Amino acid sequence: AGSLPWSVGFHLGDILDGYSFWLYTIASSISYPLVMIAFAHFWLVFPTAAGPMQSRPWASPALYAVPLGLVAAVQVLSVSLNPTASTVLIGPGALLAHLIVMLFTVFGLGLAAWRFKTAVDPVGRRQVRMVILAMAVPLAGALLLGLIPETITRKPLLSYDAQALLALPTPLMMGVAIFRYRLFDLDFIVSR
Repeated sequence: AGSLPWSVGFHLGDILDGYSFWLYTIASSISYPLVMIAFAHFWLVFPTAAGPMQSRPWASPALYAVPLGLVAAVQVLSVSLNPTASTVLIGPGALLAHLIVMLFTVFGLGLAAWRFKTAVDPVGRRQVRMVILAMAVPLAGALLLGLIPETITRKPLLSYDAQALLALPTPLMMGVAIFRYRLFDLDFIVSR
């Protein structure tokens, strides 16, 4: 859902008003932070729940609700004070969404490294290693080549179209983790 406008060929210059503009705004302000929060949440519960996720049932909903609610509130407030297209695209709400994406990307990558370091059994360590490789390469590339430079200079070092190529090996690595290292016990389901 977050990539819908981009994947059908819309770029910023094409969507300055109308339906496509709001589709892009919702996609970039809500969906991208949501995906990165889910990435961090994945590492908090994979392969087993850790810390607050295990003992506090409200922690998972709060992990999503607090940052997304903050983005929505800042976006609504900034648009109500200055209702122009530029406020929505580069205003405080968009900047906050960008910062949340960066924060949860770094947090998720840190959690992934922690999960790898604390994995006890060798099979679990290999499973975690393959999932880390599958997710970390495109996310670290997006962070270092796109998000951080775009926040500082308003222009990524490498276009997002080219950065998407970093994610091409992800399905292959996940397939290796699933079939070779028995990740998620899906082998039983697939063999049926």
